[in-house]
Amino acid sequence: MKKSIIALVALSLIVGSIALARENEPNDDREKVPGPSQIKEFKDIIKRGKDLFGRRRDNSFVLVRPEAAACVKTAIETKDISLKAAITANSNAMTAAIDARTTCQKAAIDKATAAEQREANRACLDTFKKSVKASAETAKTAHKAAWTKYKADLKVCGQLQSTTGSSNIMVEDGQDSL
Repeated sequence: MKKSIIALVALSLIVGSIALARENEPNDDREKVPGPSQIKEFKDIIKRGKDLFGRRRDNSFVLVRPEAAACVKTAIETKDISLKAAITANSNAMTAAIDARTTCQKAAIDKATAAEQREANRACLDTFKKSVKASAETAKTAHKAAWTKYKADLKVCGQLQSTTGSSNIMVEDGQDSL
């Protein structure tokens, strides 16, 4: 009798866990959100375990009509010129920071005692870290400004074709990649 009860309890636990597992399975059209930068592309987001799942937003491609084409091309060119300038400025700032660190570390080696060398090297490293952080913040600000202006320019371009088509123009080209 005890064996029958134990077997019955074990069987009910197995059946219950299978039912619970099926209840937690994704049984709708939601797909896993690949990463934080893509979260804006999804709606109806839910959390399953450690992952987020959602339904893709309708980001249909909008045909750029001839009356807005020149405007969109100018917006793209302006954005890319701004991004290249930001990348060049960041690269120059990083090169200058490395050159300054090199000079500083060479001077630190000329110090007479180990304690003086250690302090001088710490100062070199602190200055280098501050320069790198400032350069990264400047690059991030410039990148954001370029994309903000680009989106605003595209809104203006969209108004040129609002009577003949959609005014929601967006030529996606990897904003999150930079």
